[in-house]
This record gives sequence, C-alpha cells and structure tokens, in this order.
Amino acid sequence: MSSLHQQQFLQAIVGHWESLLRDLAKQPLAIDPFLQRARIKRISYGHYEPMTTQQVLTLMKLSMEQLNIDGIGLRIASKLTIEDTGALGFAMLGCKTLKQLLETIIHIPWMTSDYVNIRIAYDREYAYITAEDRSAFWTPQPYTIEDSIGHYYLGIKKLLGDQFDPDRVAVSLSYPAPSYKHLYHQFLGIMPSFNATSNQIRLPIEWIDMPVSANESLVAKIAAKHSADMNQEQRTSHTSDQIRMRLYAQLASGVPTMEEMAKDLSFTSRTLRRRLSEENKTYKQLVLDVRMQIASEYLLNTSLSTSDIANLLDYHSAPPFIRAFSAYYQLSPSEFRLRTKKAQSEGDWA
Repeated sequence: MSSLHQQQFLQAIVGHWESLLRDLAKQPLAIDPFLQRARIKRISYGHYEPMTTQQVLTLMKLSMEQLNIDGIGLRIASKLTIEDTGALGFAMLGCKTLKQLLETIIHIPWMTSDYVNIRIAYDREYAYITAEDRSAFWTPQPYTIEDSIGHYYLGIKKLLGDQFDPDRVAVSLSYPAPSYKHLYHQFLGIMPSFNATSNQIRLPIEWIDMPVSANESLVAKIAAKHSADMNQEQRTSHTSDQIRMRLYAQLASGVPTMEEMAKDLSFTSRTLRRRLSEENKTYKQLVLDVRMQIASEYLLNTSLSTSDIANLLDYHSAPPFIRAFSAYYQLSPSEFRLRTKKAQSEGDWA
C-alpha cells in the first residue's frame, strides 16, 4: 500500500476530478458509475478508501473516452495545490531558493516516480526539468505528462510570485499538438512547442538562486490541514492544538519563542504557560513533538538527507537534530528510516 501522503495526493486528484466534472457538466452527471468502474470507493465527497495510481489512471481514461473532456491533465494540474501534498508541503515551503525546492521535490519519490521520471539538469544558461512518461498505461490524451508538466510549471509560477516571467520560460512536449492546444495557453499562460525531443520546462539559470516566496495564507492552509489530520480524534480545540497548527506553519521560517507564540494567540506568556500546564504540556515539548513528527514523515516519505531535514526543521546543523531525534525515538534517524521501512515492507507497520 502507498504511503499516507501519497494517498492524500491521489485522493486530492480524484476530489479535483469530481469538482471538475461538476463544473463542466451542463446537466446533472452520474459520477458514481465512473468511480465504480475504476474500483474507487467514495466515503464522502472528496474522501475515498485507499486507492492505487492505476485506479486513478483508469478513472482519467474513462473520463476521456466517455465524457470527451479535453485537456483533463491540464485541468487537474491547475487545481492541484501544495497543500494537497499534506505535511510534505512543508518540505517545499521550507526551501529558501528555487534550486533547493527542485532538488527537494526529487527526493519525494512518490511525487515523481509513479507517473513519470523527473530529472533536473543545469548548464551555463538554463535549468531543465524533464519528464519521461513511465506509467505504461495508455490514455487517449497524454494525461501523465500534461498533469506533471502543468503541476511543476504552475507550482514554480506560484512560488516565485512576481519574480516569474513567462516570456523567459520555454515548455516543449514530445507529442503532436492536440486539438485542444488552446487550453495550454489558457491554463499555463504560454504556448508550448510540440513534437520536441523531450517533455521539458526550461528556466533561466539565474532563477535557481531566486528566493521562494512562502505565501503566509498558503502555509496556513497546509498547517490547518495537517493539524486537523494529526488531531482528527479530538473533538475540542485545546491551546496545545492551536500551538501545534502555528508551529507547523512557522517552522520553515524559524521556531517562534514562547513570547512570540503567546502574542500570536493574544495571550500573555504567563497565561499561555498556565493554559499549557492545565493540559499537562509545555511549550518546549510541543516544539519538539512537532519537529519530530515532521522529521519522521520526511524520513519515511522522502530520500532527503539528515542534513537537509535538519535545515528544514530550523536546526543550525545536523548533529543537534540527530541527538534530539535519537533521544525522542530511541533510534538514530538512519536506523528509524531503515527499520520502519523494513517493517512496512513486511506488513508489520500500521
């Protein structure tokens, strides 16, 4: 079974697919038969039982063949957001530059290897993001490439903000121009070149050192979503829950002091300390809990190095992070990654 975060990503795709069909339908459309044929079981709108990439691709193929929806990969890509990747969105928002962002994404294997192989390369003039379809699943439209190239292009555009200049970006695709090629300009804002030797986004080399702008509202959305997932069993909103949500949002830019957190919550430091004491919590412990929870997710769901994870969690170097992690889990980061992945592969990990 795929990881929790891959499941969240796949479910986001299907949720956006449902939304897309509702938006495009000129009359009420029976969506359930499509889900049933793809063997996807809906729990509620936007929530489904665990699924595979193959099931999602089957769903997209059925949509293309029976509903004649043009550019479904582009349409889905335009709806996908960083918060759809759950806690791993923090890895992206924790990056300081575009280069760090691109090289971090490569270390999140389920985001790059299920549909396509993604390669990042540089020369003296340009940075290249190349996508090679590896799904071995035929669809009437180049869904996997449209979705992947569209998602990368639009994600970079959003995170670079005003620094992004579409006139300096080139997108090339290896297949002939489809009948709906106007949709590329509609969703991407540029027209790719077709019949190229590869599927590629080309960026000016000087862009890789540009700072990535982590929009506060975007970080807050990811924090709220992840905090809700982590506390889904709780029915009340404790002060500690509010702090966790803010810590998830703020770790990328540094751990706030207790005084800063109290001010953010409109408390005095004394009131915050008292409220946490009533919940048998301390601020220091909450900071450690959040750091360690996110660290464990990075270790299990990415191939990021210990140094990279330490940097993303606002440790000044790897050794303090390793000491904290080892004391918390009674295993070093490398041992934790190895043992837990082994247990998962043997089916012993819940």
